[in-house]
Parts: sequence; structure tokens; C-alpha cells
Amino acid sequence: MNNLLRYFVLTSFFSLIISGVAAQCGACEFLSENLVENGDFEDGNTGFSTDYSLATVPGPFGLLSAEGQYVVDNDASDAHTFFQGFDHTNPPFGNFMMVNGSGTPNTNVWCQTIDVLQDQWYDFSAWVRNIDTNPDNSTFAELQFFINGVPLGPVHTADGAWEEISVEWFSGNNTTIDICLINQQNEGGGNDFGVDDISFITCFEYDVEGQADAGEDQAICSGETVTLGTPELDDFDYDWDGTGINVQQSGQAQPTFSLINNGDEPLTYTYVLTVDTAGLGCVQTDEVEVTVNPLPEPDLGEDLIICDDQVILIDAGGGWEAVEWQDGSTGQTFEADAPGIYEATVTLLNCQASDEIELLAPDLPVIDLGADLSICEDETATLNGGAEGLWSTGEVAQSIEVNEQNWYWLEGENQGCTRRDSLFLTTIVYPELNLDSLVELCPGESHTYYVSQEGQWTTGEVSDSLVVNTPGTYGVTLNNNQCAVSDESIIEFLELPSVDLGPDQERCIRDVVVLDVEGAFNDSALWADGSEEFIREITETGLYGVLIWNQCGTAEDQVELVFQDCDFGLYIPNAFTPDGDGVNEVWCPIGLNMVEMKTEVFNRWGERIFYSESLEPCWMGDVNGGSYFAPDGMYVYRVTALTDQSMPIVETGSIVILR
Repeated sequence: MNNLLRYFVLTSFFSLIISGVAAQCGACEFLSENLVENGDFEDGNTGFSTDYSLATVPGPFGLLSAEGQYVVDNDASDAHTFFQGFDHTNPPFGNFMMVNGSGTPNTNVWCQTIDVLQDQWYDFSAWVRNIDTNPDNSTFAELQFFINGVPLGPVHTADGAWEEISVEWFSGNNTTIDICLINQQNEGGGNDFGVDDISFITCFEYDVEGQADAGEDQAICSGETVTLGTPELDDFDYDWDGTGINVQQSGQAQPTFSLINNGDEPLTYTYVLTVDTAGLGCVQTDEVEVTVNPLPEPDLGEDLIICDDQVILIDAGGGWEAVEWQDGSTGQTFEADAPGIYEATVTLLNCQASDEIELLAPDLPVIDLGADLSICEDETATLNGGAEGLWSTGEVAQSIEVNEQNWYWLEGENQGCTRRDSLFLTTIVYPELNLDSLVELCPGESHTYYVSQEGQWTTGEVSDSLVVNTPGTYGVTLNNNQCAVSDESIIEFLELPSVDLGPDQERCIRDVVVLDVEGAFNDSALWADGSEEFIREITETGLYGVLIWNQCGTAEDQVELVFQDCDFGLYIPNAFTPDGDGVNEVWCPIGLNMVEMKTEVFNRWGERIFYSESLEPCWMGDVNGGSYFAPDGMYVYRVTALTDQSMPIVETGSIVILR
């Protein structure tokens, strides 16, 4: 605060002490909120400290019968027989502090700790009054403000109705203060007073720096809308003036309007913003320039006729900062090769404008020869263009007939343009085809038919060859578009050897799997392990493959056998020697964990010669238990069993008797 302003404030302060009116803020200032907590005592006995005692027990004259006590209430007469008075601002309902003063000077009546800003002027005020109605008492409270123990302002005598006492204080380096209202009276009788509406306020300067903000200088295109200024702030008045178009929007922080430039050069307008803080004369100005650029005026020329296969160069003119065409391409020119609307958008001084030109198709006859044609070598084609014109053969007609392989075109003319369509006529020679009428093959052999070009076979295949390995009639059609030729052939097969070892198996380790590759047309067998047997009994895990052949060919198969340790199973021998030497005299199927077992043996004619339902049957080699013994040779058995897990098992195989 400069000396002149401090002199003005101090002069105003002393005049306000006399008049009892608080100081006012300057034009560029606003009043702070009251920094005193519960200064109006509406929250009761809170927010302050005091050297007086809170009266809680009534005496002969009421709660405030004894000196050195206080209460917070709304009616002084309730506190003492000889007291009277109500709240300063809201009588008779509001609260205020009532004090029966003691005769001890420098007694703190009310104290509070307040945070302050450094180097700031503050206005401290309170309303006080005398509440003693006894006419014999002439002693009154002598009240004075203290900040941090230092007296502030003169002593005020509370000898009448409500009266404001106020002082101004400069904070200096202080950030926190202890502020008190102290009673200097050294006598007790009549030293009775009320305190209300204590306030500690200051004037803050408006942050007017930058508030008069007309905005950044800007450039717009002719016809665009411009917005000046920045968003409106509370308690500010706005006024605009301009060298160009009159804003006519006084009072608005951000006027919006449009500007036109019909010339060839940019126009610049200056607008001045005047801001008055709360209408109190705290004035600030700022100005902004608005440049209005003219709109560019591209000209692509008049609409044109474009002929088929013609390219027209469209020119947007020079001098532009940028040119963009309808397809997103850039550059001063655009090559157009088809009818349509073409548009160029040009940019100058960041302003854009567009122009378009339409390229029109000529009014030509619709000529369409269609797709290329193919005819057989002995056919004739009729070419029809849909309209009369000049043919490549020299004829003037709508259609012609031709049978030579060649290019043919038809041409029509109008509006300086010609339209032509063409096609290629292909003459096709019939393909050569000659299949053998009969082909004989041994079983397993295949035959490959070969033809001169890809064809459609009766098997559904499309190819220039066909491999067949089954008997039947096979035909093919060779098709060059619409020109086709067909032929057929018969395939006959001899018998081939065959073998089927069945599916892969998982068996128990006591099982025997018989692999039998005998067949009517199987002459020889060769197993992968070198064995040449037709019938093999397998008890070991492995992959067993066999090759069978005869004079016409071979057949092969393989099977994977896996033997596992099972909880149940059957062991069935495949041979025994009932010759009386005491070795291997009987044939006994043995069941593991079986609860039932039925055993049957058949001779080569299918007659059953042995039957048993015991769990461990033994066959002596006799025929149905008689004295007749079966001769040496091979017999077939069938064992039907039931495991202790109720799983049925059926095993069949062969037995060999050797004596």
C-alpha cells in the first residue's frame, strides 16, 4: 500500500471510529468473509476463549449474580434481575455474550486465534453495550482490542445502547494472530456489558490483471462467425467498441458475430474491450485484431462432352495454397477419363471454396457385341451390335454372319464422338479321341487311359487321363466349349488274391490269436518276420504284416496285436499228443477268474465231438467220451466263458492232435 493510500485509509479509519461505520473497500477491492468463528454467538459458547467463568449456578439475582462470570443467551433480563438487553442484529431471538465484569483490569473478555495474510490491512470490529439498569451504578466497562498482546486503538466505554468499536490493523509478517477484546475497568459494580457481532475482515484486491482479455488475434474467412473475449466472470461489466463493424453487444464478455469481405485483399478490424470491476470504476482495457480473408473463387469452366476413351485435363488455376479434388488427390490439374461430376476445393489464406464441372457422355447409340464367341469349325455365327453402324468387314448394318476366326468390331458416331465395341470369334477344331474298346487286367492291376486334352469322364473326374482298377465301362467326353466328342471302353478283371487280418486287437497275455490267411486264390504267403505259414498262433505283442500272391498279383495286410496282463483270461493250447507217453496227453483250456466256462470241439465236418461245462475241462482226444479216439489232424474249438466281473468271453480257434 503506497503512502497516499495508507494516509487515505488511516484518515478514513479514524473518521469511521467516530461515526461507528466499518471501512469500505476500494474500487478494485472486495470485502472478505468474516474470519471470526461464531462472532455472532449463534452457536452458543463455542469458538473463543475468555478469562471469565461460564455461569451455571443461579445466585440471588440470577445466573450472573457474581462478578467475573458470563453467559451466552438472547435476553439479559434472564441472567440478572437488574440487566436488560437483546441481540444486536436479531432481537429478541439472537444470542449475544453477557458479562458481569470484575474489578480486575486487563481481563480477557473474548479471545480467538486467526490465520492472516502477510502485508494485509484488516478491519477488526465488535458491538458492545451496557446491560446494567441500576441507576446507582456509574461504573462502565472500559473495552480495548489487543492483537498478540499489543493494544490496538483507543479504550471504548460501554455506557449506553449497542455501539460499534472498530480498528484497522496491518499484518506485516504475521501469519497467525491472537486477537482479544480486553476490559480495562478496575471496579466491579456497574461493570456489566454485552458483546455481539465480532468481525475481522479485510479488503482483497480483484485479480484484474488479464481480466480485460479480448482474446487472441485471429483470422477468419469471409462469412464465418467470430467470437471475441473470454468466458464471463462474476462482478465484471463488459463493453466493446470496434473500428470495423459495430459489435452492438455491450455487456457481453464474448460477443459473437459474422464478418463479410467481398474484396480481393484481407480486411483487418480492431475491437477494444473495456472491463469495469463490479461497476466500481476499476477499469481495464484490451484489444484484439480480426482479419477477414476473402474467399477464393476457383473456376473449372463450362460443362463438356467426353468421348469414350478420351482423357480431359481439368485445370483449377494457379495461385492457390492447395487444391484437393473429389477423390482426395491434389494438384492443380486432374485427368478425367469418364463422364461424371468433378470438383476442386482450393485453399487460399486458410479459406476454402469449391467449383465443379460435369463431363457429359455423348448421345451415342448403344453398341454391344457381347462377349467373345466360339463356334465349331463347321458352324456360322451371327454378330448383332444392337444398332446400325460400320463393321470391320466394311458392311453397314446392325448384324452380320461370319465363320472365320478373327477380330470383329462395330462403330457408331455422334456429337464428334465415336463408340466402338469388338469381339474375337474363335473357330474350334473337334478334338481327336480313340479309346481301346476292351482292356483285360489281372486282379490288382490298373489301367490308365490317356486322351489328347482334359475331358469329362463318366466317373465324374475331369482330367486328360484316368486310372481305373475296377471292372466296368468307362467313357469320356472331350469338350472344347460347345464342340465335343465322346468314346468309351470296357475294363474286365481277373480274380486277385485277398487277405484280411482284421482290426488291431488288445488281448490278455495268456490269449492266443490265430492269424489265418488261407484263401481259395492265395498260393503263397510271406510274413514280415520271414514266416511262410498260412495259419499262425500269435502270443506276443507286435505289428504282423503279410504278403499274399498268386499268378495275377499280390495282396497284403497288417494288424497290430497288443497282449496285456489281464485280471482275467483264457489259456487255450493249440495242440496236444495223446500217445500214451505221459507227456501232453490231454487238451485243457484254463480260465483265469472265470465263474462259468463251456467248451466245445468240432471236427472238420462241423460235428461236435467234445463238450464240457466245467471250469477246467480236459479232452482226452476221444469222441464224445467213447472208446473211439479222434484221428490226428486239426479240430476247431469254441470256448464260452463268464468272468467274475460278469464279462462274457467267446474264444474260437483250432487244435492239432499229433501222435
